[in-house]
Amino acid sequence: MTDSPKDSSLRFDDAHLAMAKRVVLLTVFLDILGFGIIIPQLAIYAAQYSATPEQIGLLAASYSAMQFLFAPFWGRLSDRIGRRPILVWSIFGTALGYVLFAYAGSLWMLFASRILDGITGANISTAQAYLSDVTEEKDRAKTFGIFGAIFGIGFAIGPLIGGVLANLPAPWGGNFGLGWFTAILSFINWGLAYARLPETLTREAQAANAKRQHEQGGQFSLINVAGFKRAFAIPVLRRVLITSFIGTLAFATLQGTYTTFILCQYARPKAQAQIKADPAAAIVAAKRLMSTNEKSSAPTTGEGGPIEGLDDDRTFTAGLGGDFRLDRH
Repeated sequence: MTDSPKDSSLRFDDAHLAMAKRVVLLTVFLDILGFGIIIPQLAIYAAQYSATPEQIGLLAASYSAMQFLFAPFWGRLSDRIGRRPILVWSIFGTALGYVLFAYAGSLWMLFASRILDGITGANISTAQAYLSDVTEEKDRAKTFGIFGAIFGIGFAIGPLIGGVLANLPAPWGGNFGLGWFTAILSFINWGLAYARLPETLTREAQAANAKRQHEQGGQFSLINVAGFKRAFAIPVLRRVLITSFIGTLAFATLQGTYTTFILCQYARPKAQAQIKADPAAAIVAAKRLMSTNEKSSAPTTGEGGPIEGLDDDRTFTAGLGGDFRLDRH
């Protein structure tokens, strides 16, 4: 990321700068909140579409993989064309990703929604650059401290909101409720950004940044190898990057697999015990949980026959409990 001219943020009064900061911080908060809302529920939805444990891992990783690829790209592009267009349209793209998630009816749609959200949610680097542009040097430590705190808040309350939304009555529960809740928040954020977010880089700064990137090369590549080499050549920065990578790797591994672990270790044995104890009641309970409308949630006779309204193709894989047979236990 290149530096903007020192006076680029001085073209606006304090009220406009304060509003711009709030909008950018809201953008970051909603990015993290959406991640926290969806990730704990993701493995459950994927398993319902017969995803293998490996596919669930790839699904969880797809969001972060797109962020890894596109965060530097959006940052470099914002140096050339300005922060505002990148932030405004990436927020809009994030909202579309959540809408796609809300209507995801297959595994590939879940992948598409998470990939789109990862690409557009990679605006974190641009948001950081924007905050740097509009914040005096003496206040940057405070501003970026708030920026870091927002990550923790989003991760803390996101899973709680996701759990509540996932258990709303049909058809508002599940991925429909999760997707539309986060999409509406993102559309509101997009409207605020479109109306209240001024550009911070002057035309001269954008031209200078474009010229510098052209001289350095790699301005249009997703992975700026030369930039990574320059960063890792600085000993202190190299240690920070490695430490950050290890910490993020551990956190992402836990977030992406914890729900599957709970499903296999605790939920599956409990469900199997209930099935063995009272198969008829288990059928009624399964129908009620998987129903998507009032008709499909009506009680059955419990005789163990085919249940209308259930999609036989949406089964769990063997590794997630789909191999269970009452006559084998």
